[in-house]
Amino acid sequence: MWAINSKWKRVAAIGKELGFKWGGDWTGFKDYPHLEMTGGLSYSQKNAGKKPSLSLKFKIENVTVVTVPPKTEVASKVS
Repeated sequence: MWAINSKWKRVAAIGKELGFKWGGDWTGFKDYPHLEMTGGLSYSQKNAGKKPSLSLKFKIENVTVVTVPPKTEVASKVS
């Protein structure tokens, strides 16, 4: 049972500040524990092959928002 209380709403607010879409904002079925990173794209844009522009955002008290582009790492197989 998912009890949607002030703590869940705080998690949702933080996720939305970081650029996530929250299932609690959906107009049909409400999926409150659902957070997804869309990179600002719609499903049709992603299905058409458009790549999202993702970055990490941090809010630090009494400091302006800092944006750090994510690092791209290539995994290598270790034998």
